[in-house]
Amino acid sequence: MSDERYFRVDVEEGPRSRPAYFYETRGGLADLQYGWGAYTSGIHASVSAAVDEFRRTLQRKHDVAGDGIIVNVSKPVEATREEVDRQRPLWGALVARARSILQDEMKRSAYPVDITAVEWEWIDDPSSPELVRLRLSDELGTVAAEFTPQELKDETLMRRRLRRLYDQLLDNRLERFLERNLESIREHTRT
Repeated sequence: MSDERYFRVDVEEGPRSRPAYFYETRGGLADLQYGWGAYTSGIHASVSAAVDEFRRTLQRKHDVAGDGIIVNVSKPVEATREEVDRQRPLWGALVARARSILQDEMKRSAYPVDITAVEWEWIDDPSSPELVRLRLSDELGTVAAEFTPQELKDETLMRRRLRRLYDQLLDNRLERFLERNLESIREHTRT
């Protein structure tokens, strides 16, 4: 059994909402996990105490700024270690780098496509390793590929896989274009 338990709270700062994660040791001590380090004074006697201090500290920032924002924090909900690990700054940096590589590969393409959506999502499947799915969409369809964090670290591999994914979108687009034209030709030959 793990020595720590993990919890998520939803933080609302005015119109903005995002999660914050806390850990609790087997001995009951608790603190923030990632990304909000400026809003905690360290270890607390419980998750509730850590969350309360976090909310108060974050609210003080808005009170001092005089921006009128009220901070609301939900009750802690137990989270998995995998969910918490996804918040690690390293994974966010890897996805950001992959986005940049994708933009670079799209600019280099001889056949640019108007991409309508680029979506990255973590896949929740306890039976598989950590995976991130990338979906590329244009007005005619969508293609997707899955990546492990280790694959995201390998820039050469990422360039090759992202180029293949982009090419797949182009291939699917061409196929749909040809199908439409063939159907149009069939319609004209019937009349």
